[in-house]
Amino acid sequence: MTEEERIRQVAREAAHDAATEATISTLKALGIDPAESKEMYADMLFLRRQRVGAEQFGKHAKLVLIGVVVTGGLYALWQGVVQAIISGRAP
Repeated sequence: MTEEERIRQVAREAAHDAATEATISTLKALGIDPAESKEMYADMLFLRRQRVGAEQFGKHAKLVLIGVVVTGGLYALWQGVVQAIISGRAP
């Protein structure tokens, strides 16, 4: 191994160690224990399910609102037809 290759290897190892240390300290600063990755994964999965559920609720709420408006319009139209028939002004 040449001197240049040895220097690159040492630099790569130092950069890797520094990145690992920075990542761990950042996670700890955010209140996340890197040793409990399964618990963190479960928390992220729960948050994802909550987000997906909230998005689906919004979609369903819009569909219900559209259904109510359409049903109300059809009911008003039907009542107009019935009133026209009752009053004798049917077309």
